[in-house]
Amino acid sequence: MKRLIKYFEAIMPFFAMEIIQLIIVYTLNILYGILLGFQIGAEKGGGVIGDQTAYGQAIEEAMSQNIVYMISVLAVIVSGIVFFFWYRFEIRGEVRGSLRHLFAGKNVISFVLLGIGCQLLLSGFMSLIQPLFIKIFDDYAQQVEKLTSGSGILVVLLTIFIAPIAEELVFRGVILHKTMKTLPFLGANILQALLFGIYHWNLVQGFYAALMGLLLGLIYHRFKTIFAPMLLHMLINASAFIAILLPNTTLSYLIMVVVGGLFVTINLFLIKPLAAAKLRGIEDILQEKQ
Repeated sequence: MKRLIKYFEAIMPFFAMEIIQLIIVYTLNILYGILLGFQIGAEKGGGVIGDQTAYGQAIEEAMSQNIVYMISVLAVIVSGIVFFFWYRFEIRGEVRGSLRHLFAGKNVISFVLLGIGCQLLLSGFMSLIQPLFIKIFDDYAQQVEKLTSGSGILVVLLTIFIAPIAEELVFRGVILHKTMKTLPFLGANILQALLFGIYHWNLVQGFYAALMGLLLGLIYHRFKTIFAPMLLHMLINASAFIAILLPNTTLSYLIMVVVGGLFVTINLFLIKPLAAAKLRGIEDILQEKQ
């Protein structure tokens, strides 16, 4: 029974994040709709209010897509803030990896190539299998259209900065950290990656998000700092703009898979995480000071 409770505690942050975002999105959308309703009523008079169908349609048409998109962005930001403090609470008293080591020259280059490689590998592979799952990819295309429906600046900010920061705090920060208290790293990493896939609520996105989650979890485990998967996540998302520019041909997709696979494999070996021996040395120093 105690083990089941620990498992629930480990995945509870996932449900907490979903609830936070749903509450913010639905509450602000309702308030936005009410404000538009007052505006429409004032402009068109009571006649339109009497016709509930026409009234609802008028409100829906008056909604600015950018404002609706901003509400979704705000929900992600708020959940990121909550989980920032939650993550800080979880890691209190622990030895963490240093930013100086993370941003060492060779590591930065390897992170950039790893991010590009991951994007090329996943994009190329998903493009190759798309003809086999046309209906699933049609649903995915509709989801992507919603995600990119805001202004260009908002889409870039959400995709490259806001979402990676918030998602890393949730999944590799709090969830992976809590899960590793119950499971060995491999099991904990698989669990948080599966939850990361489910979070995207789309089979195509869920598949490649889960694979990304495994890599991001490994990077967090090796560097002992949440900034490592944040950096890689940003680079992977930013590299999507590179993949978009490449030709839409089978040969191009094959090249993306091969080149991406090589980039990922080589740079996973080249990246130099903080050695366990060095971490133990830092822990010993801290204990002596205490």
